[in-house]
Amino acid sequence: MIRIEKATYLALITVFFWSTIAVVSKQGTSKLNVDQFLLYSTIISTIIFYVYLIKIKKIFFLIDTFKSAPLFFIIYGLMNPFLTLGLLLTGYQHLPATVGMSINFTWPITFMLISWLILKEKLTKKDFFYCILGYIGVLIIILGNSLTSHKAMSLFGILIMFLFTICWSLYWILSKKNKHDSLISLTIGFTISIPFLIIYTYLNGHLNVNISNSNWVYIILFACFEMGFSYILWQKAIDTSSKPSSLGMLIFLSPPLSIIWIYFFLGEPITPWLILGLFTIIASLYFKNKKAN
Repeated sequence: MIRIEKATYLALITVFFWSTIAVVSKQGTSKLNVDQFLLYSTIISTIIFYVYLIKIKKIFFLIDTFKSAPLFFIIYGLMNPFLTLGLLLTGYQHLPATVGMSINFTWPITFMLISWLILKEKLTKKDFFYCILGYIGVLIIILGNSLTSHKAMSLFGILIMFLFTICWSLYWILSKKNKHDSLISLTIGFTISIPFLIIYTYLNGHLNVNISNSNWVYIILFACFEMGFSYILWQKAIDTSSKPSSLGMLIFLSPPLSIIWIYFFLGEPITPWLILGLFTIIASLYFKNKKAN
Protein backbone atom coordinates (compact mmCIF):
# COMPACT_ATOMS: atom_id res chain seq x y z
CA MET A 1 0.00 0.00 0.00
CA ILE A 2 1.37 3.44 -0.95
CA ARG A 3 1.76 5.75 2.05
CA ILE A 4 0.98 9.41 1.34
CA GLU A 5 2.41 11.88 3.86
CA LYS A 6 0.24 14.46 5.58
CA ALA A 7 1.95 17.32 3.73
CA THR A 8 0.67 15.99 0.41
CA TYR A 9 -2.92 15.94 1.66
CA LEU A 10 -2.56 19.53 2.87
CA ALA A 11 -1.12 20.58 -0.48
CA LEU A 12 -3.91 18.83 -2.39
CA ILE A 13 -6.56 20.60 -0.31
CA THR A 14 -4.85 23.93 -1.03
CA VAL A 15 -4.67 23.22 -4.76
CA PHE A 16 -8.37 22.36 -4.71
CA PHE A 17 -9.12 25.70 -3.05
CA TRP A 18 -6.93 27.61 -5.51
CA SER A 19 -8.63 25.94 -8.47
CA THR A 20 -11.77 27.91 -7.59
CA ILE A 21 -10.09 31.34 -7.75
CA ALA A 22 -11.23 32.08 -11.31
CA VAL A 23 -14.89 31.41 -10.51
CA VAL A 24 -14.90 33.25 -7.18
CA SER A 25 -12.96 36.24 -8.60
CA LYS A 26 -15.16 36.49 -11.68
CA GLN A 27 -18.41 36.21 -9.74
CA GLY A 28 -17.29 38.54 -6.98
CA THR A 29 -16.00 41.33 -9.25
CA SER A 30 -19.06 41.11 -11.50
CA LYS A 31 -21.21 42.18 -8.57
CA LEU A 32 -18.81 44.37 -6.56
CA ASN A 33 -16.08 46.92 -7.17
CA VAL A 34 -12.58 45.44 -7.07
CA ASP A 35 -11.33 47.74 -4.31
CA GLN A 36 -14.38 47.02 -2.14
CA PHE A 37 -14.13 43.26 -2.74
CA LEU A 38 -10.40 43.20 -1.95
CA LEU A 39 -10.69 45.39 1.15
CA TYR A 40 -13.21 43.20 2.96
CA SER A 41 -11.52 39.98 1.80
CA THR A 42 -8.20 41.24 3.15
CA ILE A 43 -9.73 42.17 6.52
CA ILE A 44 -11.27 38.70 6.92
CA SER A 45 -8.03 36.98 5.83
CA THR A 46 -6.00 39.05 8.28
CA ILE A 47 -8.32 38.03 11.12
CA ILE A 48 -7.76 34.38 10.13
CA PHE A 49 -3.98 34.91 10.26
CA TYR A 50 -4.18 36.55 13.71
CA VAL A 51 -6.33 33.75 15.12
CA TYR A 52 -3.89 31.14 13.77
CA LEU A 53 -0.86 33.01 15.16
CA ILE A 54 -2.57 33.11 18.57
CA LYS A 55 -3.19 29.35 18.30
CA ILE A 56 0.46 28.56 17.53
CA LYS A 57 1.67 31.18 20.07
CA LYS A 58 3.53 33.39 17.61
CA ILE A 59 1.35 36.49 17.91
CA PHE A 60 3.88 38.28 20.15
CA PHE A 61 6.57 38.17 17.45
CA LEU A 62 4.65 40.53 15.15
CA ILE A 63 5.83 43.87 16.57
CA ASP A 64 9.50 42.90 16.94
CA THR A 65 9.53 41.43 13.44
CA PHE A 66 8.07 44.62 11.98
CA LYS A 67 10.53 46.80 13.90
CA SER A 68 13.45 44.82 12.50
CA ALA A 69 12.67 45.95 8.91
CA PRO A 70 9.75 48.45 8.76
CA LEU A 71 10.42 49.72 5.23
CA PHE A 72 10.67 46.18 3.90
CA PHE A 73 7.30 45.22 5.41
CA ILE A 74 5.58 48.37 4.15
CA ILE A 75 6.69 47.51 0.61
CA TYR A 76 5.77 43.87 1.29
CA GLY A 77 2.23 44.84 2.28
CA LEU A 78 1.78 47.22 -0.64
CA MET A 79 2.89 44.49 -3.05
CA ASN A 80 0.53 41.86 -1.65
CA PRO A 81 -2.41 42.01 -1.37
CA PHE A 82 -2.86 45.69 -2.32
CA LEU A 83 -1.16 45.69 -5.74
CA THR A 84 -0.95 42.06 -6.87
CA LEU A 85 -4.43 40.89 -5.92
CA GLY A 86 -5.90 44.19 -7.05
CA LEU A 87 -4.44 43.55 -10.50
CA LEU A 88 -5.54 39.91 -10.48
CA LEU A 89 -9.15 40.77 -9.65
CA THR A 90 -9.21 43.60 -12.21
CA GLY A 91 -7.91 41.21 -14.86
CA TYR A 92 -10.63 38.66 -14.10
CA GLN A 93 -13.22 41.43 -14.15
CA HIS A 94 -12.37 42.31 -17.77
CA LEU A 95 -11.61 38.87 -19.21
CA PRO A 96 -13.33 35.52 -19.66
CA ALA A 97 -12.39 33.36 -16.68
CA THR A 98 -10.61 30.79 -18.86
CA VAL A 99 -8.36 33.46 -20.39
CA GLY A 100 -7.64 35.11 -17.04
CA MET A 101 -6.85 31.76 -15.45
CA SER A 102 -4.49 30.82 -18.32
CA ILE A 103 -2.49 34.05 -18.11
CA ASN A 104 -2.42 33.79 -14.30
CA PHE A 105 -0.93 30.31 -14.59
CA THR A 106 2.06 31.62 -16.59
CA TRP A 107 3.47 33.60 -13.66
CA PRO A 108 6.25 30.99 -13.03
CA ILE A 109 7.48 31.71 -16.58
CA THR A 110 7.47 35.45 -15.84
CA PHE A 111 9.26 34.74 -12.56
CA MET A 112 11.99 32.85 -14.42
CA LEU A 113 12.48 35.68 -16.92
CA ILE A 114 12.54 38.39 -14.24
CA SER A 115 15.01 36.35 -12.17
CA TRP A 116 17.20 36.22 -15.28
CA LEU A 117 16.94 40.00 -15.76
CA ILE A 118 17.24 41.14 -12.13
CA LEU A 119 19.05 38.36 -10.27
CA LYS A 120 21.19 37.38 -13.28
CA GLU A 121 20.17 33.73 -12.94
CA LYS A 122 21.42 31.63 -15.83
CA LEU A 123 18.92 30.47 -18.46
CA THR A 124 19.63 27.99 -21.23
CA LYS A 125 18.19 27.90 -24.73
CA LYS A 126 15.79 25.21 -23.50
CA ASP A 127 14.57 27.53 -20.75
CA PHE A 128 13.78 30.25 -23.28
CA PHE A 129 12.04 27.67 -25.47
CA TYR A 130 9.80 26.62 -22.56
CA CYS A 131 8.97 30.30 -21.91
CA ILE A 132 7.99 30.87 -25.54
CA LEU A 133 5.98 27.63 -25.53
CA GLY A 134 4.00 28.79 -22.48
CA TYR A 135 3.15 32.15 -24.04
CA ILE A 136 2.15 30.42 -27.29
CA GLY A 137 -0.35 28.44 -25.19
CA VAL A 138 -1.84 31.73 -23.88
CA LEU A 139 -2.03 33.10 -27.44
CA ILE A 140 -3.88 29.95 -28.60
CA ILE A 141 -6.46 30.39 -25.81
CA ILE A 142 -6.95 34.12 -26.50
CA LEU A 143 -7.35 33.65 -30.27
CA GLY A 144 -9.53 30.58 -29.78
CA ASN A 145 -11.80 32.43 -27.38
CA SER A 146 -12.16 35.36 -29.78
CA LEU A 147 -13.00 33.03 -32.66
CA THR A 148 -15.57 30.96 -30.77
CA SER A 149 -17.27 33.86 -28.96
CA HIS A 150 -17.05 36.25 -31.94
CA LYS A 151 -16.15 39.01 -29.48
CA ALA A 152 -13.03 41.17 -29.31
CA MET A 153 -10.89 40.40 -26.26
CA SER A 154 -10.27 43.22 -23.76
CA LEU A 155 -6.71 44.39 -24.39
CA PHE A 156 -6.84 46.25 -21.07
CA GLY A 157 -7.72 43.01 -19.24
CA ILE A 158 -4.91 41.11 -20.97
CA LEU A 159 -2.33 43.80 -20.12
CA ILE A 160 -3.53 43.99 -16.51
CA MET A 161 -3.29 40.21 -16.10
CA PHE A 162 0.23 40.10 -17.56
CA LEU A 163 1.15 43.02 -15.27
CA PHE A 164 -0.10 40.89 -12.39
CA THR A 165 2.32 38.08 -13.35
CA ILE A 166 5.18 40.62 -13.31
CA CYS A 167 4.21 42.10 -9.93
CA TRP A 168 3.56 38.65 -8.42
CA SER A 169 7.00 37.52 -9.60
CA LEU A 170 8.62 40.61 -8.06
CA TYR A 171 6.75 39.86 -4.83
CA TRP A 172 8.19 36.33 -4.80
CA ILE A 173 11.69 37.68 -5.42
CA LEU A 174 11.12 40.01 -2.45
CA SER A 175 9.90 37.03 -0.42
CA LYS A 176 13.11 35.12 -1.20
CA LYS A 177 15.06 37.94 0.45
CA ASN A 178 12.88 37.73 3.57
CA LYS A 179 14.60 35.87 6.42
CA HIS A 180 11.68 36.13 8.84
CA ASP A 181 8.88 33.65 9.54
CA SER A 182 6.74 33.51 6.39
CA LEU A 183 3.33 33.55 8.12
CA ILE A 184 4.31 36.35 10.49
CA SER A 185 5.60 38.33 7.50
CA LEU A 186 2.38 37.68 5.58
CA THR A 187 0.27 38.81 8.56
CA ILE A 188 2.28 42.03 8.88
CA GLY A 189 1.97 42.66 5.13
CA PHE A 190 -1.80 42.17 5.17
CA THR A 191 -2.17 44.36 8.26
CA ILE A 192 -0.20 47.17 6.62
CA SER A 193 -2.22 46.92 3.40
CA ILE A 194 -5.59 47.45 5.12
CA PRO A 195 -5.22 51.24 5.77
CA PHE A 196 -4.07 51.76 2.17
CA LEU A 197 -7.04 49.75 0.89
CA ILE A 198 -9.44 51.75 3.08
CA ILE A 199 -8.06 55.06 1.74
CA TYR A 200 -8.10 53.81 -1.86
CA THR A 201 -11.66 52.51 -1.57
CA TYR A 202 -12.80 55.74 0.10
CA LEU A 203 -11.23 57.91 -2.64
CA ASN A 204 -13.06 55.82 -5.24
CA GLY A 205 -16.34 56.43 -3.42
CA HIS A 206 -16.93 52.73 -2.75
CA LEU A 207 -16.42 52.55 1.00
CA ASN A 208 -20.06 53.07 1.96
CA VAL A 209 -21.62 51.02 -0.84
CA ASN A 210 -24.02 48.45 0.58
CA ILE A 211 -23.16 44.78 0.13
CA SER A 212 -25.90 42.18 -0.21
CA ASN A 213 -25.78 38.86 1.66
CA SER A 214 -25.13 36.97 -1.58
CA ASN A 215 -22.12 39.19 -2.33
CA TRP A 216 -20.73 38.59 1.14
CA VAL A 217 -20.57 34.90 0.21
CA TYR A 218 -18.00 35.62 -2.53
CA ILE A 219 -16.00 37.91 -0.25
CA ILE A 220 -15.84 35.24 2.46
CA LEU A 221 -14.98 32.50 -0.06
CA PHE A 222 -12.13 34.56 -1.50
CA ALA A 223 -10.87 35.56 1.94
CA CYS A 224 -10.94 32.04 3.36
CA PHE A 225 -10.11 29.74 0.49
CA GLU A 226 -8.03 31.85 -1.89
CA MET A 227 -6.04 33.67 0.80
CA GLY A 228 -6.46 32.88 4.52
CA PHE A 229 -6.73 29.13 5.00
CA SER A 230 -4.97 28.35 1.71
CA TYR A 231 -1.82 30.29 2.66
CA ILE A 232 -1.74 28.60 6.07
CA LEU A 233 -2.29 25.09 4.68
CA TRP A 234 0.30 25.53 1.90
CA GLN A 235 2.92 26.84 4.34
CA LYS A 236 2.19 23.98 6.73
CA ALA A 237 2.54 21.50 3.86
CA ILE A 238 5.95 22.94 2.91
CA ASP A 239 7.14 22.98 6.54
CA THR A 240 6.13 19.35 7.21
CA SER A 241 7.04 17.79 3.86
CA SER A 242 10.09 15.55 3.55
CA LYS A 243 10.54 16.92 0.01
CA PRO A 244 8.95 20.38 -0.31
CA SER A 245 10.02 20.85 -3.95
CA SER A 246 7.81 17.92 -5.01
CA LEU A 247 4.68 19.72 -3.75
CA GLY A 248 5.05 22.30 -6.52
CA MET A 249 4.17 19.64 -9.07
CA LEU A 250 0.68 19.35 -7.53
CA ILE A 251 -0.07 22.87 -8.82
CA PHE A 252 -0.54 21.29 -12.28
CA LEU A 253 -3.81 19.82 -11.01
CA SER A 254 -5.26 23.32 -10.60
CA PRO A 255 -5.92 24.33 -14.26
CA PRO A 256 -7.89 21.19 -15.25
CA LEU A 257 -10.00 21.57 -12.11
CA SER A 258 -10.44 25.29 -12.82
CA ILE A 259 -11.88 24.78 -16.29
CA ILE A 260 -14.39 22.28 -14.85
CA TRP A 261 -15.59 24.82 -12.26
CA ILE A 262 -15.64 27.57 -14.91
CA TYR A 263 -17.74 25.38 -17.21
CA PHE A 264 -20.31 24.44 -14.54
CA PHE A 265 -20.56 27.73 -12.61
CA LEU A 266 -19.87 30.35 -15.28
CA GLY A 267 -21.03 28.52 -18.39
CA GLU A 268 -17.85 29.19 -20.38
CA PRO A 269 -17.35 26.39 -22.95
CA ILE A 270 -14.47 23.91 -22.92
CA THR A 271 -13.22 24.27 -26.49
CA PRO A 272 -10.45 22.43 -28.35
CA TRP A 273 -8.57 25.77 -28.39
CA LEU A 274 -8.73 25.93 -24.59
CA ILE A 275 -7.56 22.34 -24.15
CA LEU A 276 -4.70 22.76 -26.65
CA GLY A 277 -3.57 26.08 -25.15
CA LEU A 278 -3.76 24.84 -21.57
CA PHE A 279 -1.90 21.65 -22.50
CA THR A 280 0.84 23.77 -24.08
CA ILE A 281 1.17 25.96 -20.97
CA ILE A 282 1.22 22.97 -18.60
CA ALA A 283 3.77 21.15 -20.80
CA SER A 284 6.10 24.18 -20.77
CA LEU A 285 5.89 24.47 -16.97
CA TYR A 286 6.22 20.72 -16.45
CA PHE A 287 9.40 20.38 -18.51
CA LYS A 288 10.82 23.52 -16.92
CA ASN A 289 10.21 22.13 -13.40
CA LYS A 290 11.44 18.68 -14.37
CA LYS A 291 14.67 20.18 -15.65
CA ALA A 292 15.07 22.25 -12.46
CA ASN A 293 14.48 19.22 -10.22
